[in-house]
Amino acid sequence: MRLSTRITLSIIVVPTVLICVFGVLSVNAERFALQSILHKQGNTIAQSVAAYSVEMLVAEDYPALEMALQTIGRESNDIILVEVSQNGRVVAHYGKSSTDNALISHADVVLHDAARKEKKLGEVKLLVSERDNEAIIATHIKNMVIYMLLFLMLFSLILRLLLSRLVIKRIQHLKSLTEQVIAAELPERVKLSSWHQGVQDEIDLLHERFSSMLEGLQSRDHARSAMLVEIAAARSLLVDVTNAMPSALIVVTREGIISFCNRAAIGEHQHPTDSMVGKPLREAFPYSEEHTQIVLEAIRNCQTIQRRVMTKHIADQLSSFEVAVYPLSSATTGGAVIYIENITERVRIEEIMLQTNKMVSIGGLAAGIAHEINNPLGVMVQAAQNIERRLSDSLEANHRAAAECSTTIGTLRCYLEKRNILEFLNDIQSDGARASKIVRSLLEFSRNSETTYAPISLDILFSQTIELAQKDYDLKHNLDFRQIKVVIEVDPDLPPVPMVRSQIEQVLLNLLKNSAQALTEKNAAAASDTFIPQITLRAQRVAGRARIEVQDNGTGFSEQARRRVFEPFFTTKPPGSGTGLGLWIAYVIVVDKHGGEITLDSILGKGCTFAVTLPLEGATAK
Repeated sequence: MRLSTRITLSIIVVPTVLICVFGVLSVNAERFALQSILHKQGNTIAQSVAAYSVEMLVAEDYPALEMALQTIGRESNDIILVEVSQNGRVVAHYGKSSTDNALISHADVVLHDAARKEKKLGEVKLLVSERDNEAIIATHIKNMVIYMLLFLMLFSLILRLLLSRLVIKRIQHLKSLTEQVIAAELPERVKLSSWHQGVQDEIDLLHERFSSMLEGLQSRDHARSAMLVEIAAARSLLVDVTNAMPSALIVVTREGIISFCNRAAIGEHQHPTDSMVGKPLREAFPYSEEHTQIVLEAIRNCQTIQRRVMTKHIADQLSSFEVAVYPLSSATTGGAVIYIENITERVRIEEIMLQTNKMVSIGGLAAGIAHEINNPLGVMVQAAQNIERRLSDSLEANHRAAAECSTTIGTLRCYLEKRNILEFLNDIQSDGARASKIVRSLLEFSRNSETTYAPISLDILFSQTIELAQKDYDLKHNLDFRQIKVVIEVDPDLPPVPMVRSQIEQVLLNLLKNSAQALTEKNAAAASDTFIPQITLRAQRVAGRARIEVQDNGTGFSEQARRRVFEPFFTTKPPGSGTGLGLWIAYVIVVDKHGGEITLDSILGKGCTFAVTLPLEGATAK
């Protein structure tokens, strides 16, 4: 129910009740007054009848008295019954049937004598109808009701107008302002709706207070808006700063629930934003149970973890991460910030630097060893050559010496051939020549000699290197290189690559030997004939550089061996089966001589891929 209706009803009810009470009292007073008048009229009529009846009662002329009573009764519609009694006996009467209320009046018939004495001859009883009185009262009530209804209608209309003008519209104005405040739409100005000027009532005071409240709210709203803008800007800046960081940041509560993470964390762990926030750290932290437990214990105990290295496998490759935990100092917030930095590349660079340092130190050692080996090696090769000359039948001095010993050169050579001594001499010469070649390579690397670069087409280089590999003694006789499927894939858009051809050819040959040895080992260990050994030589352009890949499906390297594979004298082969210098020489040629990179990706038991990256332009010989 609306306020105006409630107020109108509340104000109308009281006057209505008062008017009803006043009407009831007025009707009763009117009825009492009419009854009093009618009673006086009845007494007057009864006295008149009594005075008129004296002579007839004295003469006992009852019939005439009867006729007189009937005449009186017929002349008045209000008389219901008129009777004259004498000594308790009715001697004359007039009456008519009626259901109306009656008012009884009495009068004594008195005879006065000369002595002024009164003698009661009888009495008159008169019943007068009150019908007219009730009609008058009904008319009065009807008029009063009509006047009351008219008064109430007029009063209600005036009251409604006054309430609407003085109270309702002003309260509705306050209501609309309040609804705007509730809807967070503060009005700029508050106009008072008072209908009079100069005099303030309670609603005007309420408007003033409301206006003051709105001014305060507006001031606070402006301050709040400015604060929200600053908070939004600070939050945006914080989010941008954290997202710009290459390292992952994860904020967790003291219960281990993730409350924030930056873009690096999302990309690192391959989760959309909404799938990480709100999740337990144990589900979103992709590390081992041991590492996760360490982090959770540090969060619960508010302990700081300074850069702990953790590892995990990503795409079948082992990646290294540096994890730090910093507790939040706020007593209400709690929790901690987890800092995760991918240090896989740094670890790789550290490994390369370590290998480089080793190579620098070992390079000097190798040069010294090469000088020391070169002299006895030359003597050994020269001695083998001299022995072969002493056994040659083309020299006359050899025949004379044989004759002095009672033999011939032919007989001596026949014995040596029967005992394979000449083959041993050839082996000494070939191995000596090979050792001499290795020593010369070591000396050449240690001297850092100048070499001229020339652009070489990689598809031609691959074909010629394969031909060399097929003619290589070890690959041809020991590893059976011809049984290995070789696939060549060269990007047709790749331009010729500047390089020292002989050196890169040696690198590829060393990598092919390494792959052939791994394929031979795996083929020997294969339980069925379904294994097909394969080497893929691939060349393509990547980020403005030429990338050469030598990929095989052999035995592969373990993680420990992968880290040391480019170290000099490191080998995974049994003693006597390798020198451990092939991959080291390849590393020196690619990195030091050509300013490129050489890396190894390997999965134990599935094969490996050597990747050589060379610059396409701007390379200079070292």
